[in-house]
Amino acid sequence: MSSAIKTFLLIASLLLSGCSITIQTEFPTPTAPIPVTATLPPTSTPRPSETSTPPPSAPTIVPVQGTTSTQLNVRAEPSTVSETLGIIAANTSIQIVGRDPGGNWWQILYEAGAEGKAWVAAQYVETEAGPEVPVIGGGAESDAAHSAVVIQELNIRSGPGTGFNSLGILNTNDVVNLTGKNRDGSWLQIEFADGPDGRGWVNAAFVRTNDAENLPIVSDTGEVVGTGTPMDTPLPPTPTLAPAPMDFDSADAPLKTILFERVGTQTLIYNGDVSQPDGDAEDWQHHFEYLLRVFRDPRYIRVDGKPMFLIYRSASIEPMEGMLRLWRQLAERAGLPGLHIVSMRTAFPPDTRDGLFDAFAEFEPVYTFRERKPFWLRKRERWLRQYRRARLRLFGSVSGPPHSYHYSGLWGMIERRKLPERTYPGAFVDWDNTPRRGLERGIVMRKFKARAFEKGIRTQLRKALDAGAPFVFINAWNEWAEGAYMEPDEARGTFFLDTVRDAVAEIERAT
Repeated sequence: MSSAIKTFLLIASLLLSGCSITIQTEFPTPTAPIPVTATLPPTSTPRPSETSTPPPSAPTIVPVQGTTSTQLNVRAEPSTVSETLGIIAANTSIQIVGRDPGGNWWQILYEAGAEGKAWVAAQYVETEAGPEVPVIGGGAESDAAHSAVVIQELNIRSGPGTGFNSLGILNTNDVVNLTGKNRDGSWLQIEFADGPDGRGWVNAAFVRTNDAENLPIVSDTGEVVGTGTPMDTPLPPTPTLAPAPMDFDSADAPLKTILFERVGTQTLIYNGDVSQPDGDAEDWQHHFEYLLRVFRDPRYIRVDGKPMFLIYRSASIEPMEGMLRLWRQLAERAGLPGLHIVSMRTAFPPDTRDGLFDAFAEFEPVYTFRERKPFWLRKRERWLRQYRRARLRLFGSVSGPPHSYHYSGLWGMIERRKLPERTYPGAFVDWDNTPRRGLERGIVMRKFKARAFEKGIRTQLRKALDAGAPFVFINAWNEWAEGAYMEPDEARGTFFLDTVRDAVAEIERAT
């Protein structure tokens, strides 16, 4: 095998014409004069006076009926940053007489509005069919060319960057008027009544506009410092946001349990996931900007020039698709060829969403705990968990040894399993997570055998070679709280490091 096999850790005329008129007078051939008899001129008959034709009247707009699906604000202009004129209750009939150029807002008849009209968000109004109403503000002389549609909820900032104060929130499909941009076009200045000098800033990645290149360049202090120049408008991400998962923490079933033993040690037991939001597009961009510093480091692991990034429990992140789409776009904008995103195969449910990941990686031994248990073993484990939980409730402690696996037996299951496509094989050195999981939930390996590790690591390296996978992921370098560490210690010295070195050298000689 070449040096490609390595081991690592988790770690976008009007044309006018004219005509000329020539007037020519012809003189007739002279003749004898004709005598003229004096007669009275005839009495002229009055002609009827001409009445000018009135201009055609403007077509009458027939309002289209609509019904509000929820309580919503009535705005003076088609934007959530516009003045609120009132509130319409849910299930209220309204009369639609126009729409904005983007079709995101309906203009309705509303007494308190200018000329008896106002605006409501179209997504909260139900109609029988697409209302055929005129577009308001879409003419050639309007400001439509300098407007933008918000495609993702985002903050309005006092300056062009996430470090500036948030002045408010824009919602999806809001329409804003653009007044400028920063030097690289990554932030756009908008009209915002509550902002300094009636202005605010939004991230250009989260709005859609057809003409940002002609906007003036504005400094952080609001001063115009240049004329519009072409810029690259980033492709809009379309992330799907989801609520935070419930953690079901209660007094009867606490998320965390602390056990104090007589010998003075204590055990922390976590019985669920801490609920937290998955973030929004602005959070994801801030996260990427933090990672970009290490992605650019020449020592960073890459596949085809793309920085590798591993995600441990990707299935638990519902808006993963939107986040990864944004990250890949930001990577290309930063000059990277892309990202190599890897989803880990663990003891938790796998991520089955198509097209999100470039590869998968086995996280051993817990991946095998989940995938390769025979029926009798799963039954035994379920009974054992119930027994331990009952003792914990009744007596406040758990007696007996923790659940265990035979070291050589588990390695045998790993070796026999075929490697799926686009998957990096995994390996492990040892396992004991009772220091952080407690006896009632912890798992340990029993009867460690050096020969089992020596044979197993060679098998996984061979699998990687046959599959063209350039990596084998070993758990772990220094996971002390789970008993999985390759770092030398007094008991085994440099055994794991020496074994991996020898196995890689052996495979390279054979190929």
